[in-house]
Amino acid sequence: MLRTFEFETNIENGLIVLPEHLKNVKAEHSKITVIIDDKTQISQKEALSSVFEKMKQLQMFQDITDAVQWQKELRDTPVK
Repeated sequence: MLRTFEFETNIENGLIVLPEHLKNVKAEHSKITVIIDDKTQISQKEALSSVFEKMKQLQMFQDITDAVQWQKELRDTPVK
């Protein structure tokens, strides 16, 4: 007997989370078809660009005059 279920979900780190009503389904083997809408995907470049733009707006690093010295101080600061 074949049973089919259709649902939408997000794939995170290669994992597909089943909806609650399917979590107790017992099957030794399943056939899964994944359909990805490329229009909804944000490229890594776009995501990083967005983060950098937000950082720029927040002026997070405006007080840093010497980036090399700042990085050295970060490395030398003990972790609490």
